[in-house]
Amino acid sequence: MRFPRECSFWKEGWNSRSAAYSADHGWRRRPRVIVNIFVRNRALYAIIQRMEGRVEPTRITLARRMAGKAKSHLAKNVGVSPATINLWEDGLRDATAKLPRLVVALEQPALFFLGDEVPTTRHESVSFRKRYDATRETRDKAAAAVDLAAGILQPAIQNFFSRFPAVNVPDLSGMRPEAAADALRRQWGLTDGPLRDVVELLESRGVRVFWVSDGSPSLSAFCRWIEGEPFVVLNMAKRDGCRSRFDACHELGHLVLHRDTDFETADPKIIEREADAFASAFLLPRETFVPMAPGGFDPATFLELKRIWRVSVQAMVRRLKDVGQFTDWQYEYAYRWMSAEGWRSNPEPYAGPMETSRIHWRLCEKLQERGLTPHDFARNLNLQWDSVVRMMPTLETAYVNVASLLDQDGPLRIGSLLGETLPYDG
Repeated sequence: MRFPRECSFWKEGWNSRSAAYSADHGWRRRPRVIVNIFVRNRALYAIIQRMEGRVEPTRITLARRMAGKAKSHLAKNVGVSPATINLWEDGLRDATAKLPRLVVALEQPALFFLGDEVPTTRHESVSFRKRYDATRETRDKAAAAVDLAAGILQPAIQNFFSRFPAVNVPDLSGMRPEAAADALRRQWGLTDGPLRDVVELLESRGVRVFWVSDGSPSLSAFCRWIEGEPFVVLNMAKRDGCRSRFDACHELGHLVLHRDTDFETADPKIIEREADAFASAFLLPRETFVPMAPGGFDPATFLELKRIWRVSVQAMVRRLKDVGQFTDWQYEYAYRWMSAEGWRSNPEPYAGPMETSRIHWRLCEKLQERGLTPHDFARNLNLQWDSVVRMMPTLETAYVNVASLLDQDGPLRIGSLLGETLPYDG
């Protein structure tokens, strides 16, 4: 199949290196991505022809950030100047004529770029640790993850549920971190004991939790409020369940303590220290944890406590110093010992499993009831599967478990896979 020569996408012709069609020489070769996206789908060609001039500028920004590309890099791939990329993303010039090259360069389906407007978050407004150590690519990917979650994934998820957990995250700005942690536990009706599942707790209070997989040491987790909805993104690459729980509570601290904070101008040391203190107090309440802790550093005892509280030994040692049970000398000795054992650079013993999203598990059940798969979910959003599964890794695990139970008698409930009744009932 050939596209008609009158199609405006092909009037200029493509060079032999990156594209398949030239006005002078016809088809030279067909890169697989072009064949898959254009040639095998006549309906898509008709849609693009009807929607000429409607490429959404914010989706160019989102796709570029997701790919980790600078504007100069994308300009080189597409064959335009960096100034043109700026004009496209600002909505001052139409990018439709270069859509096929954008598809190849940014590795997203053509219809992705023809969708609705999505948020465009400035990476300075995203809360994540070691801000100044992060590269531009890391900061852009963090902003893109929040925008993808808020603008595309979360609305699609909520369409599958008749009821969804309401947002119940109070504004505790101005409170001291420990007082804020105690107040939030009381407001949420929690005891002073260990928290069983932090991700489930956050989701049940309306926090939208997603993941990325980034090996950058400067990226542990990040969060942002978007149109009244709180989003937390955790890093799956860390593979340390206990530290991931602390990261989630750290971001919760930002959500309740720093809702109106300008992260671009605020002192990062102060706000990160406050979020750490909140997470420590929220996970390890003074009234119950401190009486259980030893008076000195005993690794075996702390590892036993770690199994109970599911918090890293380093976080427990820091908590004991903050409440005055450990002296500076005891604290420094404990950290020197852990450094010598490699616990600070590598996962400690009993890192614990990574917590998963119960809502994403339930989404798999809803898809199965409609005869759909997670891959269908991604296709319906005009996203590559890899872009979705990186943000929602539970989909892959849940679908495998669902598929293994499809032949059983009676209705399939995801709750049976988890061994308990879930708090989210669509």
